[in-house]
Amino acid sequence: MKTVIVPAQITTVEDKIAGNLNLTQMLLLLTPVFSGSAIYIVLPPSLEYALYKLICILVIAAVSCGCAIRFKEKMIVQWIGILLRYGNRPRYYLYNKNDLANRKEAESMYKKAVQLQPQKHTVKETVRQLSFTERIKKDLPGHNQKANVSFKPARKGGMYVYVSEIK
Repeated sequence: MKTVIVPAQITTVEDKIAGNLNLTQMLLLLTPVFSGSAIYIVLPPSLEYALYKLICILVIAAVSCGCAIRFKEKMIVQWIGILLRYGNRPRYYLYNKNDLANRKEAESMYKKAVQLQPQKHTVKETVRQLSFTERIKKDLPGHNQKANVSFKPARKGGMYVYVSEIK
């Protein structure tokens, strides 16, 4: 009696159409037939033999048949897609998380900028740097100043903002 093993992960099983070929491989193998017919009909001299038409059809057939070959359970066209995505990925990741915010360097730069400004009035102004939470409360339009804002870092550089009203 013949037994067949049913895979537990059914989404990874490929549908076989003809023998050991799946739909993508069949389409790749049929590409030279349709493109060759189009080349034979469209390019001049129309519906007649020409050497350059034969060369174009053979090149298309070689490329599409080469892409249909399997290597390590993946088709060559899939490997090409992987390599293209790898080649086009960004090489440098720039994160702007206000690196100088709430640091001593930023405070000293701010104090130097305040000291360099000429004072026109004799009235002494007190300069107080706002904390990060106070700046956020000030910047939010229509935000209740009595609300409590807290921040929690999330995965992949995200941030959770919790706003709770104080009664």
